[in-house]
Amino acid sequence: MKKTIMISLLIIVVINIAFFTRLWGAEAVSKDTESFIKNFMTNENETLATYIKNAEHLDSDEVRGREALSESLGLWMLYSVEKGDHSIFKEAYRVLESNFLTDDGFIFWKLAENGEAEVDTDALVDNLRITEALFKAEEQWNEKKYGETASRIGEYMKDYFGTAHIWTDFYDRRHHQTSDILTYSYIDVEALTLLKDHQLIPLSTFQGMTSLLTKAELQKGFYPKSIHADSNKVSYNNEVNMIDQVLVALNQAKLGNSSSEFTAFVTEEMDAKGKLYGRYSLQTKEPTVDYESPALYGFLILYAMELDDKKLALQAYNRMTDFRETRFKFKGGYAVSNGDTHIFDNLVPLLAEETLKKAGWLP
Repeated sequence: MKKTIMISLLIIVVINIAFFTRLWGAEAVSKDTESFIKNFMTNENETLATYIKNAEHLDSDEVRGREALSESLGLWMLYSVEKGDHSIFKEAYRVLESNFLTDDGFIFWKLAENGEAEVDTDALVDNLRITEALFKAEEQWNEKKYGETASRIGEYMKDYFGTAHIWTDFYDRRHHQTSDILTYSYIDVEALTLLKDHQLIPLSTFQGMTSLLTKAELQKGFYPKSIHADSNKVSYNNEVNMIDQVLVALNQAKLGNSSSEFTAFVTEEMDAKGKLYGRYSLQTKEPTVDYESPALYGFLILYAMELDDKKLALQAYNRMTDFRETRFKFKGGYAVSNGDTHIFDNLVPLLAEETLKKAGWLP
């Protein structure tokens, strides 16, 4: 009888240790993820590699192996600002200036492993994240050059990114062509607000873009995918990408709006299944894939925080950290399979966890 009681008590202790270690050890494990990125996903020139393994084939986003993305740099810069780590930011700024950024403010969206640019386009969403990080860094560390660089990028976007009422997804320098499509998840409210405050975006453009979010009509409970700049035709995907959806919801919430219908959907999924799948059918609202994404949970955390929904944020955090390696070679890495992972699935969780800690939502 005593032996049974002791075993039961031991099991309870182990379960509690595991639970509270996950929370109390948040700072330590986020350092593990940071170290993992530095050790396995950083090229010799300090650009951030998209994958651990080198590869010749292109993925669905037209990226291969150790190629570096401006998307990754922007998320890394935002993380360093959130953490208050000036040393990380200074190195990221050096990489931006020496590898990604041209003198006139254009940012290459992708570089080869050796740092050479093999594309002639940039990406609105990545440019916005980088300018947001630069403006915040200028304020945080009182470094005037960060704001000057953000202004250079902002001036370029103002000149080349679209019409008077909205900016669009990218600009092609070689062909001197601007995209005629704006993807809703690219509308970064915080970055656009900073650009407006620094008089780098016309008020008409700011109002035009943010009004798209406030007026976005849900179809079957999901947000639209994109809008055509010339015709104002709004498009919905039959297979819904949930990262896009949560990003639209997050930016809408930053404007003081949020969809109770969409929030109810993600909350019900997390309550009933403990998970959110990567894609869903627009018509049936059933998952069309069986995979999950740590990055999706990271953005869901940020959305829940914007709603002040601690329960949902911690549900997403607990599921997100299920994908984090805790032992051996790849300790701290997220979604490592067969010795490989995508950096997006590591940077977004890192940023989300840091934001949770800064808010005091993790011990």
